[in-house]
Amino acid sequence: MTPETANVPPPKRLSTGEFLRGWPLRVGGIVLVIAVVAVAFRAASRHGPDERDRFTHPSGYSIVAPKDWRTRVVLDPGNPTEIDGLILEPVNWKGSAPNMWAKRLKGAPDEAAMRPKGFIDWQFQGQPSLHLLEKKRRGAVQREIFQRNGQWYEVGVELPGIEWTSLDDWWKFAETFKPAGAGGKT
Repeated sequence: MTPETANVPPPKRLSTGEFLRGWPLRVGGIVLVIAVVAVAFRAASRHGPDERDRFTHPSGYSIVAPKDWRTRVVLDPGNPTEIDGLILEPVNWKGSAPNMWAKRLKGAPDEAAMRPKGFIDWQFQGQPSLHLLEKKRRGAVQREIFQRNGQWYEVGVELPGIEWTSLDDWWKFAETFKPAGAGGKT
């Protein structure tokens, strides 16, 4: 023993009670670090629309899909108000998956029937539309119904759970909609 260490007391060991009182703080700190890393990773991995990911329905309208999403062409939706559509879905997603769509409608919507459901007058791509934003406990749905070149369309995004907090990030893809005649990747 040297003279410098002769007067230094040995480290105090925590009693079981002292250790157990501190564990919630330790676990909370670890959970917080994991959450921050997950949010940062998700934000860094989300990319904006890329024209190379534009998909065109055989009838001519198109939309840009997020990276690693598949686009399903619907030719016969079995819905009396729809002609056809593009359904966009993630390829690998854990849990309830978000989805997007662009649909061609058979005609003008029945505005009197839509207003009680929450639709309001709005602007989509700088032109008039009927807009609906529903936030529920299970997520959110945003829809726009509008006319382009004499044809009626609906574009929408459905986000599960807390994903609705990033609705603006996902809505950027819906805003890439182009009516028939604009072209794109099939």
